[in-house]
Amino acid sequence: MVKYVIFRANGRLGNALFRYFACILFSIKHGHQFILEEDCNIDQLIDYKFYKGVDHIGDDIYFLNNHNVDKLKEYANKNNEIMCFNTLGFMKNSIIIHNLKSNEYINQYNDHGLYVKNTVIIDDNNFIDILNDYNLKNYNLLMVGYFQFDFIYNYYKKDILSFIHNNKDNHFIKTATYNRNLVDNHQKMLIANIINDIQLDEKKCMI
Repeated sequence: MVKYVIFRANGRLGNALFRYFACILFSIKHGHQFILEEDCNIDQLIDYKFYKGVDHIGDDIYFLNNHNVDKLKEYANKNNEIMCFNTLGFMKNSIIIHNLKSNEYINQYNDHGLYVKNTVIIDDNNFIDILNDYNLKNYNLLMVGYFQFDFIYNYYKKDILSFIHNNKDNHFIKTATYNRNLVDNHQKMLIANIINDIQLDEKKCMI
């Protein structure tokens, strides 16, 4: 099944380009398809998949007692470290789907099971730590940070430039300067047009 790296608009053109570099770097490393948030059903993508009667043993990081599923989801959504949780309230930071098993407390004879995130939220705080996490291939990735990590993009410069060249005619980025009356506010721009039309100061060009 196709997994997406989802571009969330926030900021002007410079911020949009940094966010685009971050998105395509995850696309390169994990094979995700790049997409703008407005071009997908974000509510559906960020929902959880329920595996009834099975659990993921180990990797428990928190236990929340006497919480219903909605409260557990709410807590997990606010913590990027949490990848899944079971209905008993155990929050987990890792999962391997083919290792799910029944146990004494979660099995076919009760209504318990495991809720697994469909989407991982990537921000400035966890970007570097999970960039090379092989588990990410199983999740959609929602990019919400500014990602101004020029040293990383310089390191992967050749791969990034090649990816941009191959996708410039079908990738868009978007600005979003909320509550500000600016000329580039909420503009959707084709990457090819940015490359072909925008003239940069030589000092700002990557060498």
